[in-house]
Amino acid sequence: MIVRPPQTKQEFERYRDLRWRILRAQWNQPRITELDDAGTKDYPIMVCEVDGIPVGVGRAHFISEDEAQIRSISVESEWEGKGIGSIVLKELEKIVIAKGAKRIIIHARNNAIEFYRKNGYKAVEPSYTLFGEIEHTLMGKIIRT
Repeated sequence: MIVRPPQTKQEFERYRDLRWRILRAQWNQPRITELDDAGTKDYPIMVCEVDGIPVGVGRAHFISEDEAQIRSISVESEWEGKGIGSIVLKELEKIVIAKGAKRIIIHARNNAIEFYRKNGYKAVEPSYTLFGEIEHTLMGKIIRT
C-alpha cells in the first residue's frame, strides 16, 4: 500500500470520487468538485494499491492554531474491515501533530463511533443530522497539552 496526498488532477478526481461515492452518492447529493475544497487549509491523503487507485481517503484541516478536524474518511466497500480506515486516520493524525495540533475533533457518523473509540477518541456530545437521517456525534482526542 502507498499512503500519500493526491498530487495530480487525475488523483484528486479519484480522491473526490471515492469520497462522494461512499459519503454522498446514496443520498443523491451532488458530486464533490475542487470548489468544495477551495480556500481551505486541508491536508488530503489517500491509501492506494500499487496502481495508484485510492482504496481509502481522508482529510484534515485546522480550525485554529491548536485544533484540527479530521473529515471525510472513506474506504471502498470491498476494503472495509481490512485496516484501511485506521491507516488513513493515523496518517492524518501524524500530519496534524507535525503541524502543531494539540486537539483533534471529528463529527463522526454514529455508525463509526466505535471505530473512533478504538483509536482513542471520546464522544463529547451529539452533533448534527446530515441529509435528514445520518446522525453524528462530536468526538475528540487530546494529542498534547
